[in-house]
Amino acid sequence: METVRVGAQSVAAFSHLISPNVEDEIKKSINRHPDDPVIGDGFLIYGAYDEDLMIAMGALVIQVAGTVVMIRSLFVDPSVRKRGIAYMLVNELIYDVLGADDLEGIELLAMTESPEQMEVAEYLHNMGFVCEDAEESCYSTILSRILENGRLAKAPEKGAIPLKGVSEKALRSLGNKLDGDEDTFIPIPINREDYDQDVSMVVMKDDEVTDIVFIQKSRRGLIVSYVLSRGNGISVMTAIAAAMRAAAQKYRPDMPVKIPVVTPEGKKLVEQIVSDAYENRYVRCYYSMLPLYRSVYGEE
Repeated sequence: METVRVGAQSVAAFSHLISPNVEDEIKKSINRHPDDPVIGDGFLIYGAYDEDLMIAMGALVIQVAGTVVMIRSLFVDPSVRKRGIAYMLVNELIYDVLGADDLEGIELLAMTESPEQMEVAEYLHNMGFVCEDAEESCYSTILSRILENGRLAKAPEKGAIPLKGVSEKALRSLGNKLDGDEDTFIPIPINREDYDQDVSMVVMKDDEVTDIVFIQKSRRGLIVSYVLSRGNGISVMTAIAAAMRAAAQKYRPDMPVKIPVVTPEGKKLVEQIVSDAYENRYVRCYYSMLPLYRSVYGEE
């Protein structure tokens, strides 16, 4: 079994080994840069293949986010499991992280309700990764349930503009202000092409962005990726209401919606918007560089 770094032109050979949602993100990245042999947006795929049959047998997809490498997908063909292929792929990643001066660790965010993701989390735990307690949530509902909310119904009809109408200068200014903010989870620089520009909404004051609701379209529905409020409670509700109304018009009222939450303030906001949303819990696996080096390689 051989391992390789998979280039943009070879992704199709490994697509059956990659999580569908992650595969969609990779395809969008490749479409944005069709002539680039390297997958953009921080993605990197480690692949394992049978050198005799020339068949892809395993794939590890990672994405660099700041100083941390996020494991987005890990899968080995069931016919060749228990042969150390996953270990081989993760080990390649560890070597690369240890050799990079600007990376601090490896992270996995797995949904506790997903057997496949929890299997990966358990595997990493057996390799020495530290798995913290569940600390994040993802709420699931549908558009019509959000639109029935009385607070959103009272939100002003005007005040929010679609992301496609926001200038690059304003987005750069917002990105510069958020860069380095540990409480902000928006990828910097902000790339408008990552989001649904008709549905994502922005509130501005004096040519400065104060509130944002960034939404992405997935195979299974919509994802409220980021909500940021630097204005007041009314302005963020205006942005959310405008985004939900635009989504219902563009898609359909029964479109599924997922809302990831990473802060207590975010959870409170979701409960204000839709109190009966179904909550999924997540577990985070993370390792800083020094303990990672010691546990995997036995170095002191």
